[in-house]
Parts: sequence; C-alpha cells; structure tokens
Amino acid sequence: MARLPKPGSDDGAWGDILNEFLSVELNTDGSLRARTDGTLAGKESTANKGQSNGYAALGSSGKVPSAQLGSGTASSSTYLRGDGAWAAVSTGSSTLAGNTDVAIVSPADQQVLTYDIASHKWINQAPVVSSVAGRTGAVSLAKSDVGLSNVDNTADIDKPVSTAQQAVLSNKEPTVAAGIAAQYYRGDKSWQTLDTAAVPATTNKRYITDSQQTVLTNTSGVNSGDQTLSLSGQNLTISGANGNQVALPISGITRQVNVIATPTTADGTAKTDFVYFVSGTTTITLPTAVGNSNRYTIKNVGSNTVTIATTAAQTVDGSATATLPVPNSSVDIISDGSNWRVV
Repeated sequence: MARLPKPGSDDGAWGDILNEFLSVELNTDGSLRARTDGTLAGKESTANKGQSNGYAALGSSGKVPSAQLGSGTASSSTYLRGDGAWAAVSTGSSTLAGNTDVAIVSPADQQVLTYDIASHKWINQAPVVSSVAGRTGAVSLAKSDVGLSNVDNTADIDKPVSTAQQAVLSNKEPTVAAGIAAQYYRGDKSWQTLDTAAVPATTNKRYITDSQQTVLTNTSGVNSGDQTLSLSGQNLTISGANGNQVALPISGITRQVNVIATPTTADGTAKTDFVYFVSGTTTITLPTAVGNSNRYTIKNVGSNTVTIATTAAQTVDGSATATLPVPNSSVDIISDGSNWRVV
C-alpha cells in the first residue's frame, strides 16, 4: 500500500516511497485523484457547509445558528413553522392561522364558534337573532313592544271570565250542602233519612221476595217434629206439617263378584266394588284410574301367577304391572285420581 516516507527512517528510499505515493494519490496532471476504495463514501465537502442542500455549520455556542433553521427572526416570542419560517405566537388576534383546525375570519365581540363535523373545523356562527322588536344591542322590552299593552298584573282571583265562560258556569249545579251519615240525597235534591220505609215493599229491596219472607216467618226456628223423614226404595222423602213433600234420590255402592280364567278387562261402572277370583296364568287389566272411585279386589284362586295390568300407561304403586304369584294371595286396589294404589 502506498504511503509517505517516515521521518528518521527510510534512509536512501525516500524518493522511491514518495514517488510511489504520489503516483497513487495524484493524477498525471498533478490534481488529486478521486478515491475508489470507499473510504470517502458518504462524506460531505466542506464547500457545502452552511449552503443550500448542504449541511448546517455549528456556531461558537456549539449549536446550529437560527438563520440556518428558517427565515425570519428567531426569538423567545417566535416559533419555527412547518414552512421553515420563524413566526410570532398568536395571542388572540382576530385571525387564526389557516393551517390549524380553526377557520375564523374577523370575529366580532362575543361571536360564537360552531364545530363543523364535515370539515372538522370551528367556523363562524352567524347570529341567529339580529334584532328584537327592531332593537339591537342590550335590548330591554316593554309589554307594548310585543303586543301586550292590555295585559296587567291582576291577581288570579280578580281576573274576570268571558261571557261565554260565565254562561257555562251559570248552568252548573250549585254546591250541595252536607248532610249526615244517616241520610241520603233524594232525587228532589234534598237530604232524607235513610229508612227502608221510604222504599215500597213491592220493589226488590230485599234479597228474598215478599212471599219467601212469609214462608220464613211461618217456619219454626228449630226442628220441633213438624217435619217427617221416610225412606222408600232409593228415595228419601221429607214431609212438612203443611202437607208439602220433597223426595231426594239416594244411592249406595253395589258389589259385583266375577270368576275368570282368561284375560279380562275389569268393569268401570261407577259406585261399584268389584271382586275378581282369578285362576290360571291370566292377566286382568284395570280400567282408567281417572275419575274412578271403585274398589277392586283381586284374588289368585289358582296355582299360577296372576298379572294385574293398567290402561293408558298408568301405574300400580309406580309400576306398570302388579302380580299375584302365590295361590290364595289377594290385593285391594283403588285410584288416587290418576294412577292405582294398593291398600
């Protein structure tokens, strides 16, 4: 690599070393040769210091001079704008900078700004009311200014009513004087004593008719033997001293006994106790338990198992079926309203 001679050394070789260095660093015309080894890549020429499209120079304070930052005068009351100019800070002047989000021109005293969502700016709001009753500024109105010259401050109780209103009021019922608790207000607009004597007997003033009242009056308050009870067949007859009679039908519970050896559906006739003597491997099916108040007695009189089934997915003590596997065993079954129960 070409180099310059070293002082105190390179005796007898200075000329050769210097010539070699100059042949590398200089062109044949003696000008400085451009470097091609990349050592000066990206370096700025000193001629560009403080120049346009060059680089800033540092002042004696070690800082970039304000003149190289922007045009105008830099001071404690100015700021560097985006356009590279030093500008004074606004202190409430009538015009705000156009590059802010506020657009306002020559505002008036107490003028209102309105935010415009479309432009995202505050804009001048034109006065909604320019004058009141032909007056501007600090307006003070009298009642005559708004067409109320005839209005006064008469108390409510002293205010008159119109002729039409008075005519309607004159046709109203006057105040009704109070009566007492034992009176009623009669149709002739008078208070009268609240007395049943004021209501004729022929009207429906009681819960019973006059003839019914007569029967009650002639009837003794206790059963003193003037009524006779008699049972005839399925009827209970009540006879009074005046010869009147009332016959009430009565009925009891009957019993039906059945002997079966084949599958059978039990009878569902109301008010009947059913007894079934069952033999063989047989199934007896109970009728519906809904609305059934009968009693069913089932006895196994054979040597095989008797099965008791149900209707409409009903159960016997919670099971779909019941069985009598032991000879001479029996069971009594009644309904709980929806299913069968063993008692």
